[in-house]
Amino acid sequence: MFRRDLAGGRVSSFRLANGLASLEWPRYLAGVVMRLADIIDVERTTTSLPRDDKDAALGALAELFTSLDPAEVLAAFREREALATTGVGSGVAVPHGRLQAVDRMVGALAVSEEGIHFDAIDGQPVHVVVAIVAPERGDLVKVLARVARLLRDDTLRSRLARAIDADQAFRILARADGG
Repeated sequence: MFRRDLAGGRVSSFRLANGLASLEWPRYLAGVVMRLADIIDVERTTTSLPRDDKDAALGALAELFTSLDPAEVLAAFREREALATTGVGSGVAVPHGRLQAVDRMVGALAVSEEGIHFDAIDGQPVHVVVAIVAPERGDLVKVLARVARLLRDDTLRSRLARAIDADQAFRILARADGG
């Protein structure tokens, strides 16, 4: 674990726990409750992404954001991936980006039992992807922390990866997140 000032002081540390990267935020944010079902819906959930090409998978994810320009979403994802992979390990990826075109956080969920080649930090295929598009000034860190906290659970990741369709995957995530 290493501590450093990330995201303007909103994140107090970054660490790998059980092979999964996680963010921790300061105590003053501990009471903030946000559910992923508030930003992800079943229409932005899929069980089919291209498996062998990270960029193709990012493009397919961008297409799930039907109210946004997929080219802009893909460009935002690519910009973030150029900094470092968002494949955080243990079969999880959290591609994200910021766009002026959005006024609230919007997310998508993709699951794959076979796994997706995503250049994850542990070199393993990704089975659960939570993609997030945030406004330029939105607090993306809270959402990333929520995703990391939820997806630390091996059983949840396994259940999501085995979901037979988008509806089942969304329901599994929503239930796990208190919905």
